[in-house]
Amino acid sequence: MHEESIAKAILNQIREHIADLPQDTIKQPAATQRVASVTVSCGEFSGVESSLLFLSLARLCRASTQFAGCDCHVNSVPVIVRCNVCHSQFTLVN
Repeated sequence: MHEESIAKAILNQIREHIADLPQDTIKQPAATQRVASVTVSCGEFSGVESSLLFLSLARLCRASTQFAGCDCHVNSVPVIVRCNVCHSQFTLVN
């Protein structure tokens, strides 16, 4: 399941972002820093199963000290199309 590797990549990007923060903006020593929540938006036609991504994120967060107790959220974003002729909008369904 590629959602696992996507979840790992997301958490690695968060770690890199935290490491790049100016040290004067961080109020806690690095060893005690925790991520409070992770929210990801996943497009309907992205090829990613949002429920599997959520499970992978939650499992990986539980296994990591830096992400322990972190709230994980995966939002599914629908594909909304608009007709150029009649200007009506509708949601595409797989």
